[in-house]
Amino acid sequence: MPQQEIRLTFRHADFEIRDMFTMLEHISKDAGKSMAKAINAALLDMRMTCVKIARRTYTYGQMEKIEYHRATRNKPWGCLRLNAARTNLINFLPRPAGAAAFAGPRSGRPRQGVSVKTERKGARFVPVSRGFPNAKPFILKGSKTGKQYVMVSSYDKLTGETEYRSQHGPSPVEALFVHTHELQAEADDSFSRHLLREMNAALDRTGAR
Repeated sequence: MPQQEIRLTFRHADFEIRDMFTMLEHISKDAGKSMAKAINAALLDMRMTCVKIARRTYTYGQMEKIEYHRATRNKPWGCLRLNAARTNLINFLPRPAGAAAFAGPRSGRPRQGVSVKTERKGARFVPVSRGFPNAKPFILKGSKTGKQYVMVSSYDKLTGETEYRSQHGPSPVEALFVHTHELQAEADDSFSRHLLREMNAALDRTGAR
């Protein structure tokens, strides 16, 4: 899945914001700088909104990586790029999570498989692997890193080898694709609010009010 990008530009602003910026240009020589400050402040608001939407949608809502590209006086746009990589199911409330869920010489795998809960409003379920439809998931701890993963495995009688596959859940970023209208409304409101604050600050500096 590609990265989800949220970009704010003056070219896409509505008429109200354009009028505000036109007024700002008349009262301040630093209109471009003020525009950049408003955009950057709005991007910070958007970042918080993205995290909020992800956390209310999934039981695991942590954004693994958020790239923040700031606007400047000569570049009146900024954007957030969010990592849409899927995360292992270990992060989605696995059960059982104790010794019975681990694969190892002294711990049996749960007969019914490890269940997870990905969506806050969804039901708990035992994930099924496309490649190993009859395999029951279990938790495996990395021998070097000590990290835990939800896995499935399949034994090949011909080769005598066991193949393991990591099981992944949805990326928290996926929640944003179904809330684009909410994100756009938040962007418009936040941007106009911060631009109005910058215009009032410019008026105060020039003594125009």
